[in-house]
Amino acid sequence: MKILSCCLVAFIFPLLGNDATYEEDFDGKVTYTEWVSSKDKIEGENDTYTIHINTPSEQNKSFEYVSKDEGYLYKITQEGPNLQAMRQDGDKEFQKQYRISRDPWIQGLEYGFVSFIHSKAKNFNFCIINPENLNLNKMVIKKKRLETIEIGGKKVEALKAVMTLRGFYSLFWKAELWFDPTSGELLVYQANKGPNTPVLTLTRIQNHN
Repeated sequence: MKILSCCLVAFIFPLLGNDATYEEDFDGKVTYTEWVSSKDKIEGENDTYTIHINTPSEQNKSFEYVSKDEGYLYKITQEGPNLQAMRQDGDKEFQKQYRISRDPWIQGLEYGFVSFIHSKAKNFNFCIINPENLNLNKMVIKKKRLETIEIGGKKVEALKAVMTLRGFYSLFWKAELWFDPTSGELLVYQANKGPNTPVLTLTRIQNHN
């Protein structure tokens, strides 16, 4: 059961003005993704994909993933409570539509939980589109505790959280995340993509400003 794609990007207001580099390690294959953000846009690029996100307003957003080596793309657009998801593989294309209510749509993680990390709330419900089949998954992230972790040989204080699907499927998959408690940005993410799959580790290794 694949929950998330190998690209993990998120957006929910407010976006930060920081550019950053994330290291992604999946089964020994290491990829570095450069992120550049501005007032209402954020773009990420590495050797295998590019991502374009537009956020003119909180209720009108779009996310586009373009593969460089596998020949496919998917795009998700939100207009008010309506989500339009499209995936294209070569000359094949399919689409799905959803209407969301209270739970915001988040397509990944790096910048997406700033408001939640800064809040007093312990849990946060959201939804995410699975890029493989365009199904809408209902998720929850829960704060755990402050911990000292090591990144690049340096010890840093981080807020640990755990993310799962909601309901029965929470028994089969979870992700562990560590956030900068001051900026709210993701520092480390660890999870597999489903049962009996290797662990993916995403680490923020650099700011560029």
